[in-house]
Amino acid sequence: GEEGPWTSSHVLSARTEASYLKLHRCMGSFVFDGAVFATGFASDNGLYAIAHPAAKDKDKTEPPTFHMLRRLRIPMDQMVTAVAAHPVSHVIVCGMQTNALAVLGPVASDESTTMT
Repeated sequence: GEEGPWTSSHVLSARTEASYLKLHRCMGSFVFDGAVFATGFASDNGLYAIAHPAAKDKDKTEPPTFHMLRRLRIPMDQMVTAVAAHPVSHVIVCGMQTNALAVLGPVASDESTTMT
């Protein structure tokens, strides 16, 4: 017979893809004292960041007000599956699809290459 969209091979393929995407889903992380939210997407090889600087006022009890959001996409070689920030070095450490690590951060003025 003819294969339709709900044949067993198509359903199995959809289940396998859903399982793969669930396994490699990146939960994202607030980094740099919560000033940036960084994450990866299962459908794309990139690191996505939303910077939302807010004035910190420890006397306020209400949530901070964000006046501006900056979005950034950094192309990567593989799918990003985990994101964390190093607490001292001001770099972002990404877990990648193949269990490799990628380290992203500012480049010193005397260096001509980026950290990856």
